Amino acid sequence: MSNLFLNLLTMSIAGSVVVGLMLLLRPATAKIFPAKWQYGIGKIAIAYFLLPVSLISGNVSFVLPQTITPRHPSGTSPVVISEVLLPNDFVDAIDTMMEKNLTAVMDKHLSLEITGAILVIWFVGAMMFAGWHFYSFRRFDKQLLKNSIPIPGDTTAALLSSLKTALGVHGDVKLMLNHKITSPMLVGLCRPMILLPASNISETDLKLVLTHELMHLKRKDLWVKELALIAGTLHWFNPFVHVLRKDVSTWGELSCDEALASKMSHEERKHYGEAILNTLDNHSSMNTAFYSPLCESKKHIKRRLTRMLNVKKTKKSIMVLAIAAILAITGTGLALATSSIGNDIDNVINVSPDRQNNSNIDMEYLWPVTEYNRITAAYGSHMHPVKMEMAS
Repeated sequence: MSNLFLNLLTMSIAGSVVVGLMLLLRPATAKIFPAKWQYGIGKIAIAYFLLPVSLISGNVSFVLPQTITPRHPSGTSPVVISEVLLPNDFVDAIDTMMEKNLTAVMDKHLSLEITGAILVIWFVGAMMFAGWHFYSFRRFDKQLLKNSIPIPGDTTAALLSSLKTALGVHGDVKLMLNHKITSPMLVGLCRPMILLPASNISETDLKLVLTHELMHLKRKDLWVKELALIAGTLHWFNPFVHVLRKDVSTWGELSCDEALASKMSHEERKHYGEAILNTLDNHSSMNTAFYSPLCESKKHIKRRLTRMLNVKKTKKSIMVLAIAAILAITGTGLALATSSIGNDIDNVINVSPDRQNNSNIDMEYLWPVTEYNRITAAYGSHMHPVKMEMAS
């Protein structure tokens, strides 16, 4: 139980470091690096929140303090120490150990109780977070099924098929019409579906809309959102993970625009921007963790159009700098993950394989310790007190 709490805390701290550095450097990186870099850092941060990166230090062996004593061949008499242990000495030894260790034992017990209480609180919070989003998803899914109808005609289906081939998208993708939405959107992880609003869309705009949604499908952006939602469930107490969820959604759209606009002329980019403006999503109350709209809101539309119109080919020097920045940010999070768990480990001993496999030694515990004038002798795998009569 304590290991679970320690791993969860380590993951949360490491992910927070990556997100914190990402936001701290954002004013500079947003001007230098492409949106794909920002989106990539966000996905790396999600991985830090989900994967127990602290287990990289799992090659350390956690072994209790041990005593190595020679193995006694069968049939030989145990060696007897030539001192006498009085009964009172034995009782005094127990009393001394109790006085020294009682406080430590009570503190450890209290620490375990606190850890258990924290884990219960975390579990209840995670279940509430997951339950609310599951309820929202069911309601969202029910509304979509109720208000969606197949698009009549073969023209749109043929256009979708040709665009899938051009983008290298495989698998079946349904195309539906929904009169409750104002912006085209991609829904469905395993059975993807593109929903179009009931308003009339020109053939040119329709091509751009379908290309945009198919690009999201090709890059598995919905899966990224779901992983971010899982990270939010595990780390619901951490504000950095909720900032990350919104950030990934925003930069996912920007990087998708960037990927499409990089192959367009300036006029085609302007027309693409107009198509986005014509399909602004006014349903801001919907949870965008379950779908990918063409335009999520008006809040970031200016930045989105500006970046799209000014997409340029990334220089090699910028690429090298971007890779170095990724390594620096992720390396910092990884270093913190491994060091934070290392500071909480006591009594760590590296036992070499040759000593572990040595058939001439036994690994056994000696308790109580021998500093109290006691006579001990080996019998089997334990050490036992020896009385005067036995010694004689």
